[in-house]
Amino acid sequence: GISALWSYISFFGFRSAAVLYTDEPFGESIYQILRSRALEEDRAGALSGVIMPYMPQGYDQSKARVALSNLKRTGQRLIIVACATSQYVDIWPDARAEGLFSGVYQLTGTNFGTWLGLPGIDSS
Repeated sequence: GISALWSYISFFGFRSAAVLYTDEPFGESIYQILRSRALEEDRAGALSGVIMPYMPQGYDQSKARVALSNLKRTGQRLIIVACATSQYVDIWPDARAEGLFSGVYQLTGTNFGTWLGLPGIDSS
């Protein structure tokens, strides 16, 4: 769960991470819980939050690209994605186009297993 995500940051020695989350209760709660954990450990600056619009009625590529561009501007290399499963699948081609699968970034998230098995994703 969420504790595992925070433990991942700490265990592997990441000083900071970016959280890409959707502006709905699920995404917002994941970000807020992670932020609370950072504050508890006196690491308030350890997380950069980037909001991505929740798109249950249809994926809007231009809005997704803005969020991904903002994500890259944080300068963080560890990215935690917290969004609905359907949005993971939709955003994948844009994340790839933005270079997030280039080997420079390390991605994980709440539904990350959804990405595995998609064309172009190496699960090894």
